[in-house]
Amino acid sequence: MAAPYMHRSDDFGSAASKGPTNLTVTPPATLSSYRLMTGAQADRLNAQMAGKLPKHYAVVFYTTASKPTQPVLEVFSDTSTTDPQLAQELAQHSAAYENTDLMAGAHITDAKDFNPGSAGGKMQCGKNNVVLCGWTDSGTIGGLLTNVTSGLNIQQIASLTQEFRAAAEH
Repeated sequence: MAAPYMHRSDDFGSAASKGPTNLTVTPPATLSSYRLMTGAQADRLNAQMAGKLPKHYAVVFYTTASKPTQPVLEVFSDTSTTDPQLAQELAQHSAAYENTDLMAGAHITDAKDFNPGSAGGKMQCGKNNVVLCGWTDSGTIGGLLTNVTSGLNIQQIASLTQEFRAAAEH
């Protein structure tokens, strides 16, 4: 049984009050050495994800040049621009609170705070059967993950998450 969550001092307040709420997320075609999957394979993977995440979440996959049909990275995101429920949650809760909830939903119990990069907000990373970095800011929530067998560590996923957010959030 997991220990009860202890509120931190940055758990209170409104994430939406900390910055712009009209953000969009447009995944870049490349992310470091990874390429955005498109076409029928990406469509099949998205169909497999249907029902596993909230309906407003967008999901994209990144792969390598050597194995273009095998996803290495998965990115999911939601924006308050397209999701009224998220807008309400970000207006009521802090980024830290929402991000902790995101990580708990993914059953990440060892999440640690990481620098969220130039996009701001809060970012936590941890692992179980996946390595996940989740973020929340004034208008978006999301995460970048990989299977633990990919060979990528938490610091590498944190850097990729910062890079993704810097390129994708507008």
